[in-house]
Amino acid sequence: GFAVLPLQGVDESLMELERSVRELKMRGVIFFSNVEGHFLDEERFWPLYERIAALDVPIFIHPTHPVNDKGMKDYGLISTLGFLYDTTLTMLRIIFSGLLEQHSRLKFILPHLGSVVPYITARIDKERAGPTNSQRNIQRSPSEYFKLVYVDTVSLHKPALMMANSYLGSARILFGCDCPFWGMGEGLESVR
Repeated sequence: GFAVLPLQGVDESLMELERSVRELKMRGVIFFSNVEGHFLDEERFWPLYERIAALDVPIFIHPTHPVNDKGMKDYGLISTLGFLYDTTLTMLRIIFSGLLEQHSRLKFILPHLGSVVPYITARIDKERAGPTNSQRNIQRSPSEYFKLVYVDTVSLHKPALMMANSYLGSARILFGCDCPFWGMGEGLESVR
């Protein structure tokens, strides 16, 4: 099992992290993609990341209501697009903040085949090299840091699964099925 921490309070989260991992033997933690509209790369969370890295447990970033839902309330676009938008935004902010530069042992799991990140890495790298990004917290291209991230197989789209496998390699892809929202059989069949 993975623990859910009370991220509204970092001190409380640090205590619950210790209890969850050491006493309850939890194997990781789940963070929502934002905390009441606050981003996970904010420096107030960094002591928590440092402790998670020391405990050597993964962080699963689960989508929640996006920080910006403008235009997504109609047509069911929050679950279709908004969740992927929010986890993509979160992962890119984590990468660009320098968090993985300072704590390369952190293990992030980004669901839905890494959201949108694997499919736009060339654009991310190209834009990062442009003149508007003079403030840099990372030494390498963003795509190099993303290769430290694990993704799950929740997609059901064979070309996307093949692309993620080609980009990240099977060692960085974990089985996921999004149960109970999608069926376990669908997830297994998509991987087969």
